[in-house]
Amino acid sequence: MKETFPIIIYLALALIISIAPFVRRYFSIWNLLILEGVQFCIAGRNKRRKLEGIKVKEAFVLYIGHTLSLFAAIGLFYLVSTNNYIFIFYFLIALSGIALLLWVRHLIRIIWIITAMLLLAGLVYLHDETTIMHGGIFLAFLILMQAIFASFKVLRSSIANRKVYAATGFFARFKWIQRMVFGLVLSCQSLYAGFFIVNAFLR
Repeated sequence: MKETFPIIIYLALALIISIAPFVRRYFSIWNLLILEGVQFCIAGRNKRRKLEGIKVKEAFVLYIGHTLSLFAAIGLFYLVSTNNYIFIFYFLIALSGIALLLWVRHLIRIIWIITAMLLLAGLVYLHDETTIMHGGIFLAFLILMQAIFASFKVLRSSIANRKVYAATGFFARFKWIQRMVFGLVLSCQSLYAGFFIVNAFLR
């Protein structure tokens, strides 16, 4: 990757954005759309749910969604390794457009997605190779960091709700164990994906 910044700079910037309150929410749009796309395909537009009781179907949907986010990150880093940075922008613009056409209907979210699309499309239109290169690498790191953070969020949620499940009875603790195991699986999978990306594309 000629003329790029040191990897630590892209990683640090993606990390900062992934933990900054408002900015984090804005730039999580593409990982969220991947997850919602899976939910839409499996459960339909009106049946998307968050992981509360960790029913089998809901856990399956979340697992596939998080896994696809990781595969998307791997694919983006492959594009980075082959210097096809512009295709990263095309992919994210296409993902946003498909979401607008198929399942996103809330006005605020529509505006949110459109502004993200315009930002990416504007950079593509300017066609500055240096900007496209740095932007593509940064977006790949951002998608990866958001996917890892989302996985650990599930694990953190299960730990935080331990006392709640314990207070509702003995059998309710099994639900907590399910959540804990599910969170661990997602977290370990995310870390492995990061390890794979480093070894396959960044060495």
